[in-house]
Amino acid sequence: MIKNFTLVLFSLFCLQSFSQTFTNTTGGNIPDNALVYYPVTVTGLPATIDSTNFGLLSVCVNINHPYVGQLDLYIKSPNGILVKLANNRGGNGKNYTNTCFTEAGTLPIGSGVAPFLGTFIPEESLNNINTGINPNGIWYLGVIDEIPFNTGVLLNFSITFGNNPPLTPVVSLCTLTNGKGCKCPDGSDDCDLLPDMTNAAKVIQNNYYDEPGVVHVGVGTPNIGYGPLEIRGTGECFCGTTSVPDASTPCPNGDYPKEKVVQRVYHKSGSTMTYVDRFAGYMQYHPTHGHVHLDNWTYNTLRIKGPQADPLKWPIVGQDTKVSFCLVNNYNCSASLGYCADVNGNPLTYSDAGNPGLGTASGCARQQGIFPGYLDIYFPGYDGQELHFPTDLCNGWYYVVSVTDPLNNVLEQNENNNIAVVPVMLAFQDNQNCCKGGFYADTLSGEGSLKVNFYDTSKPSNDRWYWSFGDGTTDTTQFPTHTYTKPGNYSVTLKTRAKDVLCSDSVTKTAYIRVRAKPTSDNPYNVNVYPNPFKDFINVFYYLPTPQQTSIAVYDIAGRAVYKSPDYASTVGSIETKVSLANLSTGIYFVKITIGKDTKYVKVLKGNN
Repeated sequence: MIKNFTLVLFSLFCLQSFSQTFTNTTGGNIPDNALVYYPVTVTGLPATIDSTNFGLLSVCVNINHPYVGQLDLYIKSPNGILVKLANNRGGNGKNYTNTCFTEAGTLPIGSGVAPFLGTFIPEESLNNINTGINPNGIWYLGVIDEIPFNTGVLLNFSITFGNNPPLTPVVSLCTLTNGKGCKCPDGSDDCDLLPDMTNAAKVIQNNYYDEPGVVHVGVGTPNIGYGPLEIRGTGECFCGTTSVPDASTPCPNGDYPKEKVVQRVYHKSGSTMTYVDRFAGYMQYHPTHGHVHLDNWTYNTLRIKGPQADPLKWPIVGQDTKVSFCLVNNYNCSASLGYCADVNGNPLTYSDAGNPGLGTASGCARQQGIFPGYLDIYFPGYDGQELHFPTDLCNGWYYVVSVTDPLNNVLEQNENNNIAVVPVMLAFQDNQNCCKGGFYADTLSGEGSLKVNFYDTSKPSNDRWYWSFGDGTTDTTQFPTHTYTKPGNYSVTLKTRAKDVLCSDSVTKTAYIRVRAKPTSDNPYNVNVYPNPFKDFINVFYYLPTPQQTSIAVYDIAGRAVYKSPDYASTVGSIETKVSLANLSTGIYFVKITIGKDTKYVKVLKGNN
């Protein structure tokens, strides 16, 4: 009896002694764009660990960082097995505070919110290490900050070993290796899991400022789709069209080589996940940012409103100098409500994405991307986020039009929701209170009832328009359509008032619209003479269906010739000749137009000078 009791005590002592925690209390700084390993030494454990009797139970961390969504965390065993604990989780939330990764966690880390207080199931199972290896030796916590400018500090971390490691949970999580829990847009069980990259209007609205000749804009690109945007370098690098060994050595012209990239598109078929890689453009190292950018990611312009439904057809007054991004999970849609939105502008949260958090590539290296439920933001202070325009542009309202993936290099779930149109107020231009009226018409001349569309091009944006079409009619809309019913030479005036800055301007285009009578049996060549009355000159118009010998003469009321052109051969088409008569006295004159064997007289009146 005593022997048995002693054996039980010895067994309990052995079990307790092998449940141990090892801690790194020194931590260290977390630099940008570098995978850094922080060590902890493990001694005194059994020679093997496994997933059923005795093994790694948990990894706990304390990290101070302003944007933990920039971080990837790993645990590395002495024999080099690497398990990913967290992959760009937490968006723009702060810190990992007493965060423990364990198979017995209450939530997957992808479902947690920074500072991740409590226990969480890691991205990959800790039981991938509990495989019979010797745990004694140096373990490492690996941390990489994939985005520059914001650094942090690992305060400490610990790893715990013990009896009966919890089983890897069987959960319906959607992962890139198990599609069981992944959703398809059509509700089926077989589909491509594509990203849906939009352009965040609210990011532009909340992040712009101007100075003379330039407006700085922030641009955000959310992924509201069912799959990750994942861009990977191929190693195929070029200086122009010349292939080069790598992308790190500058080209002869000083630029860095461009590296061909592919987009990895994942396909779910039941629980099976496969992928294909497709060409998606080029990436390039940007020395001013210190990392790699995907080229042609946004196209940003400053515009005034046009009549078209497509804002990309509106007149441009300023353009950007940079259209490339480093693609990262910079913000979580839930933490930045309104930055992610549907086609109707309704705010979307992280969980509104099809498969939120799905992905593995994100950062500023050769593998980049944005997971569903996240967005990337380039703020107005970043190098290259400027729209330049002439310094004579006036203060007032304009429109920033930003397009994500303007070359359609990326395959998306919806290719038609990539544009943001945001009104912006310029307030610090050198021309403090000015405005410049302007317009044009799509038709300047024609016969009979002539329909003309007028387009306001005034700068800045207006809230008042007054059109005078020269025939006694007016209009107060921005883009009116007017029909001229009588022949004549019409001057058009537009008076405008700039929105909010209360500046008015007026512009007149003299003899801008020319309307001619239709041909008749009495006037088969559609001869028109205008203006009538005239002051200094007349325009003589006619149309020739076949080549003809023509001439023009002008006679006073006594029949004396006051102007006569030589005979000349005219080709087929519309002919318009300007005749200067500035030296004539006030009175009535007759214009004689000879076309072949036909002659037509038109009476005109010379008005007072």
